[in-house]
Amino acid sequence: MLHYRPRALQESEEFDMLLYRIMIDDKTNAFLNNSKLQLHIAMNRQVVFTAHGFIRLDYSLLHSMIASSLTYLVIVLQFNQQTPSLDFNEATSEVSTTAVPFFPTTTV
Repeated sequence: MLHYRPRALQESEEFDMLLYRIMIDDKTNAFLNNSKLQLHIAMNRQVVFTAHGFIRLDYSLLHSMIASSLTYLVIVLQFNQQTPSLDFNEATSEVSTTAVPFFPTTTV
């Protein structure tokens, strides 16, 4: 399953991660004491649950699971529909049993 993310959103997340790394590695605490950067971190805090980094565990996963289940259910219901069975005796009883000669007889 691929998850489409716009380029601007991806670049924004990369910028935030870079800023977090710089703030953690800062020995002088100049970045940590900056009120604008503190506000930026507080406003952009995101909690993302993933399955070992492969897929995000969010509503899009739930939506795709429900869609797949419903699709499977529709297919199963279509295959389980009762089709009318043909009884050979019923089918032959309605057919006319008049004998028709294969070769026409000729009279002289």
